[in-house]
Amino acid sequence: MKYLAYFIVYFSYGLLSVLQFLMLMRAVMSWFVQDERSRITMFLYYATEPVIMPIRWIMRKMGMDTDSMLIDIPFMVAVLVIFLVQLLLPTVNI
Repeated sequence: MKYLAYFIVYFSYGLLSVLQFLMLMRAVMSWFVQDERSRITMFLYYATEPVIMPIRWIMRKMGMDTDSMLIDIPFMVAVLVIFLVQLLLPTVNI
């Protein structure tokens, strides 16, 4: 049972690392003009948007207009949350 818990913790850590990399790629690609229908752009959007969309929804419920911001604050919050979860995950007592 202990090995299963270790596996789950480290597998989750690995998935969060991949998600962090995809978020970084999405941020870098947003600096350049690209076709929004390209496969890479669509893949990055569909892979990362389920993480960002709940934060956008919460911020809109709080009265913030996330569409008119110069900086994508929900994106930054999502990256910060992923980073914090990754930081705290290895400290879980198993």
